[in-house]
Amino acid sequence: EKFLTGVALAHESGNFNMHALCNEGFYRHLMRLKEKQKAKHYLKTAITSFSDWGAMAKVKRLQMEMKAVYGSSGEESTDMSTSRTMSTSREYTTRMDSGLTLQKYFSG
Repeated sequence: EKFLTGVALAHESGNFNMHALCNEGFYRHLMRLKEKQKAKHYLKTAITSFSDWGAMAKVKRLQMEMKAVYGSSGEESTDMSTSRTMSTSREYTTRMDSGLTLQKYFSG
């Protein structure tokens, strides 16, 4: 449940890094529970969020994992997000205060 709360809070605040990490964490949690099809959505969302954040090495690593697990790399989910990275990163810097609130939520 904390994963889903984290995903929602990070999305609302525009905190790409936390959104990416929460989605990846929930993907891994669902995979441990053998919920492979449900997990796919969270992996795709993690890839998109890491791309929005500009963490392209992580995007490539997760795309390789997606290809190994699902037979596709998930590149289609990052094509649009790569073009938005510059504009959304400016928006991200204006939302840093929300990110601090989110960090307090997870550490407390």
